[in-house]
Amino acid sequence: MHSGRSELSSEWDLKSAQMAFERGEDQDWIERYLQVESWQNLGLLRRVRAHSSSWLPPQLIEIARLQRIAGPSESFRFPQVPDEWIRAIQAIVATRPSPDSLPPVIAWQELDGVINLADGNHRVDALTEMGFRSCWVLLRDGPLRIDEEIAVRQPILES
Repeated sequence: MHSGRSELSSEWDLKSAQMAFERGEDQDWIERYLQVESWQNLGLLRRVRAHSSSWLPPQLIEIARLQRIAGPSESFRFPQVPDEWIRAIQAIVATRPSPDSLPPVIAWQELDGVINLADGNHRVDALTEMGFRSCWVLLRDGPLRIDEEIAVRQPILES
């Protein structure tokens, strides 16, 4: 959840992600981002570390093409408590971000072309609420494999 807005500095915006890709440090940027205390995604971090991933540089993609996997109902793969979800969206909207000022969302594309959000479901909802039709996406080059999905659901042990 992105309630700790002070950590959303230029270190985690579009430009910083683009620069990391230009330097060949995309994997490191993604891993560090996923460990920020305010929005840790340790399941995804575990997957990113365990499996070599090829990431495409940030791409501007229409939000309508993105499939959320987390949200405020039981119909999502990772259901969230509705009141907490709404508060998180409101906290993002209150800062009036632009798509460029937020970290790119992290996603993978299935063989059928569906783009699933692995990280950034709150940001996508907030941007949609603010009237944006596109957002920046770090797209994994290839679909999620079953063994990776199992890794996502298991807790990570920090070394």
